[in-house]
Amino acid sequence: MILFFFLISKSTSCSQTVVISPSEGIDYVAPTAYRECTELQTLIINEGITLLGNEAFYGCSQLTTISFPSTLRTIKMNCFYFCTSIASLTLPEGLEHIESSAFRSCTSLTSISLPSTLHTIEIVAFQDNYLLTSITFPNGNPYFSTSNLLIYTNEKIIMGSNALTSIVFPDIPTITTIYTHAFVFCKNIVSIVIPSSINSIETRSFYMCTSVVSFELGENIDTFNQDALEGCSSLQNINVNSNNAYFASKDGVLFSKNYEKLIFYPLERTSNTYEIPAQTSSIAASAFQKKTITKLTVNSQNPYLIAKNDAVFSIDELTLVKVPPGHVTFTIPSTVVNIDVGAFYLNWMTSVTIPSSVRTILSEAFAFSSIASITIPETVEILEHSVFRNSYLVNAYIKCKITTIEHTMFQLSSLLISVEIPDTVTVFEVCSFSNCRLLQSVNFPPYLKTIQESEFYFCTSLITPVFPDTVTYIGEMSFESCLAFDHIVIPKNVVLVDDYAFSTCTNVLSVTFSNCNTLNKTNTFYSILNLQKFECVSSKTFTAHFSLRKIPNKMKWIGLLLSQLVHDV
Repeated sequence: MILFFFLISKSTSCSQTVVISPSEGIDYVAPTAYRECTELQTLIINEGITLLGNEAFYGCSQLTTISFPSTLRTIKMNCFYFCTSIASLTLPEGLEHIESSAFRSCTSLTSISLPSTLHTIEIVAFQDNYLLTSITFPNGNPYFSTSNLLIYTNEKIIMGSNALTSIVFPDIPTITTIYTHAFVFCKNIVSIVIPSSINSIETRSFYMCTSVVSFELGENIDTFNQDALEGCSSLQNINVNSNNAYFASKDGVLFSKNYEKLIFYPLERTSNTYEIPAQTSSIAASAFQKKTITKLTVNSQNPYLIAKNDAVFSIDELTLVKVPPGHVTFTIPSTVVNIDVGAFYLNWMTSVTIPSSVRTILSEAFAFSSIASITIPETVEILEHSVFRNSYLVNAYIKCKITTIEHTMFQLSSLLISVEIPDTVTVFEVCSFSNCRLLQSVNFPPYLKTIQESEFYFCTSLITPVFPDTVTYIGEMSFESCLAFDHIVIPKNVVLVDDYAFSTCTNVLSVTFSNCNTLNKTNTFYSILNLQKFECVSSKTFTAHFSLRKIPNKMKWIGLLLSQLVHDV
């Protein structure tokens, strides 16, 4: 068994001027280190700092001046969110990654200068900023270009400034995709016509474009994400070029060709009811978002669907297809076997009882819903991915005998506190609980084997888990920025703890490996760097821990040659 002790360095000082320098191997600014430091006006980050953590300067509303070092490589999620006094940004050469919402809601921001080294700009990095009228790459960039307040690659439009009143699409034939969240919060655009050069519109590309009244799909669009127009509260009509082979519009409502699938119902419609056409056999998860929709009916000639109690069911009434979002109470009939994709998507109901007749709950069934607590009965056999993502759940009790918590199942459920997992679960898939900031308690089942990528990413309230000995793999970023952790015990059967698995868990004081042969990457425990003591009684112990430059001189070696270190390439 190996035991590591760490000394954590995290600044809590808050003043008008803050100067940050690296010390004793610590080359980062910890997550939430200066969060809501409202006195801060001038920030000087000295050479040697490589990473600015999640929400490190969130809500520093008086911050106006920032000096970045040339050593900076990564700006993490929400880092400068709500820094409302920053007017201009010059980001340094050497910077490579800007994560999601890094400079979101910097409402005074008018100009950004970006480096040639930048190769990742995640979603909403510079959006919710309505004064941004200058975007430049003064030294060029091999990945990104900019014109007309857009940033794009050779294939995708990555983002548009929220100062846009209209979109001038680049005249570049290879650009065929509008990237996810590209035009989020563009509230000054009234009309959008997608040109024939574009064939794909990704998720939430036009989210919260609240002034858009009309939207037209070009003739070559073959991929349109169902929630691309989510939150477009003024949208009255969606039109489709008559030559388009994949989509059609009926009375301003978007369908797949031949009206087989209802994709999106415009939010500005005033009626509280809608009739599903005779040809329609399925409804997209996010098709109905308007809270005033309280009743759905089905054309009497429809051979696939039927309306009952203001909701839509399959013709045999075994599948609950859609409950209108404005319904505040609804009883699932005891005859229902399947709850369809997005059946309660964006629903206002605060509680629901799932009857024992239900066997299948499909993806996004309760996504964005207001349900506060839910129990999944033992009779359920299939519980798909994203079922509760972005919901307002506080507690969830899963009683069924599933073996996998599928990807993004609870992701971004901002009020979630506890989840009861059945003992039958062996796999936690990607991002199942990521960004559940209030999550405190999750039981790790006794036969759990795999914890995949970003599983509990930024679950800042999660209490240090007790892993069962059956765990064999802990994935990339699986517990990154879990700030409530104070110690970590890696069980004996773990073969690999992957990249950044416990990165920026800055309050961890000790890490214990129960097996001397467990491998971990040089960055697995990034930011838990000030190692004070190392004890080992095996010659195979220290297989792939920290890079040499970050191993303190105080380390004590027992029965281990320095030459046995294994490093990542």
